[in-house]
Amino acid sequence: MAVLDLKLLGGFVTLDGGGRPVMIAAKKNRALLAVLALAPNGAATREKLAGLLWSDRGPEQARSSFRQALVALRKEFSGLDPQPLTADDERVRLDPERIEVDAVKLAALSKSRSADELALAATLCTGPLLDGLLIRS
Repeated sequence: MAVLDLKLLGGFVTLDGGGRPVMIAAKKNRALLAVLALAPNGAATREKLAGLLWSDRGPEQARSSFRQALVALRKEFSGLDPQPLTADDERVRLDPERIEVDAVKLAALSKSRSADELALAATLCTGPLLDGLLIRS
């Protein structure tokens, strides 16, 4: 069962397993979650994420900002059990077994030949990917 539901189509919305909003305050933290949610196996290296989202800063400051983002996300996810976000010295991962992502579900359903599944896919199309999420980096 998913403990986190990420809506990336038509804007960015994060819900817990009970359908209650989980507020992700910072835009770059939302972008970080989106990158992980769309990455293969939900994972990426710390270096790649820091460079992608904080490219306007030097390497040390980018790594520091990235670490602060992880601390903030862990705090915002403190009510979720089990935690969907894990990290080690090299990689950060959103566990695909613990999250549901509308864009990922849409991609899977769009390959179906079932009318019911294609109708469900159509309901997921609520707008552009990450509509309104603009970051400067």
